Amino acid sequence: MATYYIDPDWAGTTSGTEAEPFNAWSQVSWGNNHVYLQKRNTVAAETVAPSSGSVILGAYGEGERPIITGNMNPSGTVSKITARDLQFIAAATVTTRIWLGGTGCACDIEGCRFEGDRANTSGWIELGGDDSRIVNNDFLGLPASKNGIVCQTASSHNTLIESNRFDIEGSTVTIFGGQRGD
Repeated sequence: MATYYIDPDWAGTTSGTEAEPFNAWSQVSWGNNHVYLQKRNTVAAETVAPSSGSVILGAYGEGERPIITGNMNPSGTVSKITARDLQFIAAATVTTRIWLGGTGCACDIEGCRFEGDRANTSGWIELGGDDSRIVNNDFLGLPASKNGIVCQTASSHNTLIESNRFDIEGSTVTIFGGQRGD
């Protein structure tokens, strides 16, 4: 299992190591069972698009969660995405932060923070695969009656959604198939 580092503030030579991190997610070569860590207290203003295998996304260093202001939108043959301790902040034109619908990709998202602007954000996580976990996350700035988490496929079995915090009454969890835990 290889680990790669991303520091959007890094200006030196980039090789993906902690000493010479990539300075953009777009520089990453995605691989099965690889770990990708963004430096804490940094902001990446781009889409994160894993393209193969099972990947783990997280944070390294000291300080606040790293921020991603683009979507996480996998393509290709991604089978599972694990995301830990990241913060996603919605840009005005983005409607869904993590879109896994239609990919068949499972996810395990825990300890993340999702922050929107109420006016333009219509959803945070849209699932399309089986065996997913959405646990212990904070969802802020989602308009009332909008879907915070959507599980869109009838075959989404073994999906666990629990202990998530929404800052506004009326935000919803919608599941087509699967199970809901509060």
